[in-house]
Amino acid sequence: MSDERMKYPGKYFLIGIVSNLIGYFFLTIPALILLILGIFGVPYCLWIGIGLSVLAWGAAFIEQIRIAHAFETSSNSAFRLAMEEMMKDHGSASKRREEARIRYPNLTSEELAALGAGEIVEAAIYRIDHRYELPMYGGEVSDRMSPVERTIYAIHLFDLEFENGGLCQFFANSSRCAAPYLAEALEDIGMAQAAELYRTFLSTHGIDPGDLSHFACETTSEYVSRVALHPFEDFDSPMQRLRDQEDLPGRLEGFIREHAQEI
Repeated sequence: MSDERMKYPGKYFLIGIVSNLIGYFFLTIPALILLILGIFGVPYCLWIGIGLSVLAWGAAFIEQIRIAHAFETSSNSAFRLAMEEMMKDHGSASKRREEARIRYPNLTSEELAALGAGEIVEAAIYRIDHRYELPMYGGEVSDRMSPVERTIYAIHLFDLEFENGGLCQFFANSSRCAAPYLAEALEDIGMAQAAELYRTFLSTHGIDPGDLSHFACETTSEYVSRVALHPFEDFDSPMQRLRDQEDLPGRLEGFIREHAQEI
């Protein structure tokens, strides 16, 4: 798998803008209603509708730029593997995912441990998802999971989000379900400094990892307000250095190989 910067496909960018408009329904629906009223001669409605439409399209465009940037700059191996497969051909990617759902859960422990970098993480997540009937990258940690499975899932979800948007994105998305387990998971893969950094940040800013519902958001403006809640750069910068210096992805892969019999 290449380390080169991935190019976000233009057609997905356009589709994403349209999809984002649906998310900004509080702008698009009133704009549509006002445009219709304006067309039928209701005073001022047409201009107000045009103004709201411009706001909605602008917000959708900015949101898609953020998504495209996260896509192009991610260094997360599992994320890049999934995205590269999707970009090759949607039909082929769908076929591959279906084959993976069948193949990965049925691998022996020895076959799992023998998988290459990147693929072994994907396979482990598929196996855990299959065992607990969870959606792929679904952002859910089941109480039924073993400590080993929780460690793998917590590290995977954290790294997936951290590399795309830092700790705040980890808290803002459904991945926050893994927050209570992250410090212990980092220690499990041998990253004690990172675990202490995480605990210190939580303690310093009074953040309860078991109750992060106030970080949930659906729009860019909401996310910006969440980022402003705490100085996340105080965590993100040193954590990025530790991630790179101590090779978090490599440690996760090593942990999976070491515990293949338990996955």
